[in-house]
Amino acid sequence: MNKFCTLTNNGFNIDTTGRVGHCCIQKRDIRVDWNTVDDMNAWYKSNSWLNTVRKDLESSIENTACESCWHNERNGRESKRHRVNQQYGSTDQSIRHLDLRLSNKCNLQCKMCSGGFSDQIANLALELKANGVDNDLLRSIPSTVDTDVGRLLDLVLDLPDLQTLRFAGGEPFIMPEVEEFLYKLVERGKTDLEIEFITNCTSAKTRILQTLEKFRHVELMCSIDAVGAALEYQRYPARWQTIERNFVRMYNSRCMVGLTPAVSMLTYHNMPEFFAWANQFPQARVSYNEVDYPSFLDFRLIPLDARTEFYKQFAAVEFIDVNTNWRTFQTKTMYEHRQISTTERSLLQHYSKDIWDYRCNVEFLAAYPWAEELL
Repeated sequence: MNKFCTLTNNGFNIDTTGRVGHCCIQKRDIRVDWNTVDDMNAWYKSNSWLNTVRKDLESSIENTACESCWHNERNGRESKRHRVNQQYGSTDQSIRHLDLRLSNKCNLQCKMCSGGFSDQIANLALELKANGVDNDLLRSIPSTVDTDVGRLLDLVLDLPDLQTLRFAGGEPFIMPEVEEFLYKLVERGKTDLEIEFITNCTSAKTRILQTLEKFRHVELMCSIDAVGAALEYQRYPARWQTIERNFVRMYNSRCMVGLTPAVSMLTYHNMPEFFAWANQFPQARVSYNEVDYPSFLDFRLIPLDARTEFYKQFAAVEFIDVNTNWRTFQTKTMYEHRQISTTERSLLQHYSKDIWDYRCNVEFLAAYPWAEELL
């Protein structure tokens, strides 16, 4: 069976810890000191690890680095590989689609995140440790190469075939290096690009939005998982009124806007309300992600007796513009259930009591009383 993925030939990702790979969901642990690289494309074509993945997929071998896609495909779901193969057609080995995560600078402490993707979580981890609370919130911050970001961005500016440039983080709307790089692209006349932002909608700077509108095509992928209190809990200390106000500003700009909710046990029951809100914005396509790491946030752990009303409500939801996985979710996935493991129970007890209740608007069991059965 064909396992080819176009991103192995023209996609490239650099995450907040400096790890590199063909895409953001690929498992890998290689880093580059960009101060030693003169030509990013030449390095991209010659790197032995990237080439091994390319050759495996071209030979219909499921390289384990791409397990996320294989998992979705085995379960009858659309994978990222499916999407990009439809979206991008070129097979030449040249960086065309670059996904940059320049830092972990963020303003939220999302429950499914870690210090590697949010400096606010990193700060919380250190504060907890100073107060005698052991935690693993720094689990995604391995050692990094001290690279001059300016040097990295100069290499990006020299890429001759670049078509798509994605910024995530962290939160790109509050990263000064992202803002300055956008200005540099405009100054050099490199506006015939597709720009993508993955944003939590906590910020919508007018100057950045005006700059983005100078590019050929811009897509703002908004990480809004729920509405009201459910969003505020999962993405503490976000405020729903601020998120909604900024989203409306983005939606009314000349940028294309989409919604990319992450469904976890914390937002599962809010999905009918979420779609009642999202359907007010028919031009915003709703994608679908599941929180499977950390696994104790998997919605499948929710007790079956706490789902009866949800099944009735969500089965009646009408979709306007969604990816195909939502229809599978509505007819099959939302009914899936599994028992919590001993390790997951212990971790959920630890996180809910020692970390989430340490600083939040409401205690975990007050917000999710059905979870007492899991603890």
